Amino acid sequence: MTDTTIKNIFKIIWINISIFVVLGILAELIFGNWLFGPKFGFLNIPLNTNYHFKVDDLYENNGRPINYRRDNLGFRGSYDSLSKIDIMTIGGSSTNQLYIDDKETWQSYIKNFFTASGRNITIINAGVDGQSTRGHIAIFDRWLTEIKGIKVRYILAYVGVNDMRIEDAQLGDQMMSDDMGKRIRHFILNNSSLYNFFRTIRGYFRARSAKLIHGVKTNKVDKWIEVQPFNTNVQLPKNYDDRLAAYKTRLRQLIKKIKEFGSEPIIVTQHVNVYRVRDNKVYFPENAPPSSEQWSYSIVRSFNNMSMEVCKIQKAICFDLARDVVFREEDFYDHVHNTPKGNRKIGQYLYTKLKPLFQ
Repeated sequence: MTDTTIKNIFKIIWINISIFVVLGILAELIFGNWLFGPKFGFLNIPLNTNYHFKVDDLYENNGRPINYRRDNLGFRGSYDSLSKIDIMTIGGSSTNQLYIDDKETWQSYIKNFFTASGRNITIINAGVDGQSTRGHIAIFDRWLTEIKGIKVRYILAYVGVNDMRIEDAQLGDQMMSDDMGKRIRHFILNNSSLYNFFRTIRGYFRARSAKLIHGVKTNKVDKWIEVQPFNTNVQLPKNYDDRLAAYKTRLRQLIKKIKEFGSEPIIVTQHVNVYRVRDNKVYFPENAPPSSEQWSYSIVRSFNNMSMEVCKIQKAICFDLARDVVFREEDFYDHVHNTPKGNRKIGQYLYTKLKPLFQ
């Protein structure tokens, strides 16, 4: 092989590489968010995500993997036009529902109930794992305001539980990592079309076993004992006074943010899986450990009471789900996260409450 031939081969290789690089740059500029599109910066909101999880170690699922999808704007759920969104849901991990199939979230059940009644609505899920109301307030300035043309009729906030231990919600609330390396990675993820295309394709072929990162899996309770009559008037432990007062302030700010966004706020209370309400009585597991005090009925109910109090004063729409819905053991897979069966109950309840708004 002559020197001329070798030079020609390297020249062809170099030209092909150059063409590939130029085409890649053009694709990034045209389809990515470097010049156009929303500027999410260092936010770690999952975009263009399509994951498959095996969840049999969490709840009975007949061995089938579940599908978790978020679109290029970070939403779960489908819509034809951003300017015609009927309901957006915000909240923490019990709103996001990482280990629940797209077709079995409580948002999906709400939509299905409306469809069955002859009314189609658009509902999108903007839940973020670990967020408290502090993070819900922040998403309007850091995330939603970057989305051009979005108009939402109702914003439903599923709130309360994460605010009880707000120090644990720090990462979810700031929506970005403290590590600069991870921030740079998220910056690339939020702007690169080629990387997001690769990640979408990879999601179809890579099955991942679910790890319980949301909380500690609960043990089966053999016996429940009556603790007190069911009553929304409860005594809050004094060490929670400051937390509750701060929650009141944040909830007022959140409702104001929702209204400024041009939407009507809906506030919904949350239930936890460490007590039961049956026949107007509250039950705890027999020999419940002292650590369960942080999730005791009086504390949860106090935050839910505050949700309803602020909601009514601010003239928002108020649904006391934690008071109205009776949950069973099979409705949760840990202390706070619902199974598909539990989600169906939530969806049925919220559909009944929301239905008059769309008549």
